[in-house]
Amino acid sequence: MSGQLSMFDAPPDDGSDPSADKRLAGIPDQRVNNGGTVGHAVFFAFAAGPAGADAIVDAGGRVLRELGVGASPVEAPRLHVSLYEVAHYIDMFPRADVSAALRAADRLELAAFDVVFDRVAKFGSGGTAFVFKAGPGEPLHALHDRRTTLGQALADVGRRTTQAKTTPHMTFAYGAQNVAETPIEPLRWRAQELLLIDSHVGGHKHEVLGRWPLRG
Repeated sequence: MSGQLSMFDAPPDDGSDPSADKRLAGIPDQRVNNGGTVGHAVFFAFAAGPAGADAIVDAGGRVLRELGVGASPVEAPRLHVSLYEVAHYIDMFPRADVSAALRAADRLELAAFDVVFDRVAKFGSGGTAFVFKAGPGEPLHALHDRRTTLGQALADVGRRTTQAKTTPHMTFAYGAQNVAETPIEPLRWRAQELLLIDSHVGGHKHEVLGRWPLRG
């Protein structure tokens, strides 16, 4: 049952935090979806700093050239490793859910850490995403430990959390060609930020709702 464990039913806090509410003050309750956006997914993610993200874009381009694959790269600011989903919505902004998520992350002090991906693969059956991921020799203990800490913080503010069914990965390009999972020269990058992202699905946009630098 590993990978299916939930942490929830912790007594919620009082739900009030002026700093969290202030960060959301500019977002209307009903959002107008432009630019092809068909809905929204709000989630936590780890990301590299700007220099690290640029290096990942370069590494992704090299890998695709070596594989002889044509694909559209993901822009550096949108590179991330997803952690927990907070909400899905069409146009009515889930203010209470997002405010609780901000409060949970505000309580944390997480240290920066290194991530090593040594595989490239196509994500999902029939999917279009090219991803970096770790093989069995790279267990990603630091990433999992911090993810668990975040999950407990979410439980502490009354948010139900369920461990992801997929292994940690980073989407770096999109394309139609199929690629078998392939070992690559290990790609080492440093996770330096925890982000709360509102992904404008179909709109090719990541809106950062919260940002927390990792220590070190």
